[in-house]
Amino acid sequence: QRMVQVVAVSVRFPPSLDRLAEEGGGDLDLEEFVRLREQYAVSLTEACVVVGHEWVLQFAGQQLTECSRRTQQLHSAGQPFPWNELEGHMFLLTTVAPRAPAGNFT
Repeated sequence: QRMVQVVAVSVRFPPSLDRLAEEGGGDLDLEEFVRLREQYAVSLTEACVVVGHEWVLQFAGQQLTECSRRTQQLHSAGQPFPWNELEGHMFLLTTVAPRAPAGNFT
């Protein structure tokens, strides 16, 4: 479970990706980062054998709910939208959900 939690953070793009693209990428090798995310996808799929698809999907759903709540608070305060956090949670869902057995996940 801890590995899934760490991967959920590690798959996030840097929040300043737009600025990095304008500046020529900085220290970020985007192609290498995408390959790393592909390896994370394999690790997530394998982790489901141990912790179960349902746990990973519930974890991702809880994280998305919390991110949505926080985003609304940030928006109300005029703060930037944490797009990379939301995208990281969506990565988790789209990696695990297609491989999960059909069922009644909530």
